[in-house]
Amino acid sequence: MSARGAQVPLGQLATIRQVAGPMVVRTEGAVPTAWVYVDVTGRDLGGYVQEAQAMVASMVTLPPGYRMSWSGQYEYMQRAQARMTLVIPATLAVIFLLLYFNFRSVGETLIVMLSPFAMVGGVWIVWALGCNWSVAVAIGFIALAGVAAETGW
Repeated sequence: MSARGAQVPLGQLATIRQVAGPMVVRTEGAVPTAWVYVDVTGRDLGGYVQEAQAMVASMVTLPPGYRMSWSGQYEYMQRAQARMTLVIPATLAVIFLLLYFNFRSVGETLIVMLSPFAMVGGVWIVWALGCNWSVAVAIGFIALAGVAAETGW
């Protein structure tokens, strides 16, 4: 071959050695990342992550420029909780307004809204079935509050 199209063996340009390491370099926002997968069974995810965060905070000191974030289902749970802090009060306010328009009395509306019998029954059944608090359970309680308010008079 001519000098212009000559091939140079890679060994002449670099030292090649085999080392153990990750199979790929993952990045997010052009920053290298490392992931640790945890599968939680037999307990609630939020409680596990809180305990793990406390343990990691007491045992691990991150060097400057490093950060740690908890993601996956835990991140989705945090987003759902943030939404529920808006949705539940808004739903209760709508139920209150509908009852008020029906009764035309704040007192009667409060009697129906504050009657705990349906909600107490819901709490007992969630406990008896061994269910954890979740988005589905919260939506069920919103629906229960609506049905109890509708049939409460």
